[in-house]
Amino acid sequence: MNKLYVDMTGINGGFGIAADDDTEVLMSGVIIESMPKEERDENKKEYIRYKDKYDIHFIFDDDIPSIDFFTIPEFYLIAADSDGGYIGGIGLDFELWSRNPIYYISKELKCYLINKSSKRFMKSPKDWKSSLTPYDKITIYKSKAEAEKYVDFLDINDELGDLPSAKDLFPENVIF
Repeated sequence: MNKLYVDMTGINGGFGIAADDDTEVLMSGVIIESMPKEERDENKKEYIRYKDKYDIHFIFDDDIPSIDFFTIPEFYLIAADSDGGYIGGIGLDFELWSRNPIYYISKELKCYLINKSSKRFMKSPKDWKSSLTPYDKITIYKSKAEAEKYVDFLDINDELGDLPSAKDLFPENVIF
């Protein structure tokens, strides 16, 4: 089976990739899923509670962390902790209040399963650090450059860069 690796870092919007039956497409990279600062302002008490009581620091648009690692498959980062680790999920369908698993990547770049359900985790995050289970299905590299030593990437930005925009394709009277 052939593997096609696509770096999702910095990609906004959706796209599709048509691949042969013998090709597996693997999305990779770290995608920061920040929330609007207005969300924090509207629910300030709740976010302060998660931060102070559970050491879960959600990421907001006005405080985006600098990420110094690269993952295969892609990791959707939603929060950090005071130890320099990150909380998030895998895959395009990851949502915080869903039944998707939720993971922790430590500052030592080790991955752990927090809970098989992010929804259960959010309802009861008490002592979450004491129940971490090592998880080896996410490969973590120190950078994309390091990952490129082991796998070849389809540079989707180069592929998409030559496509015309919707405004180029449609007449001026179409509203976007």
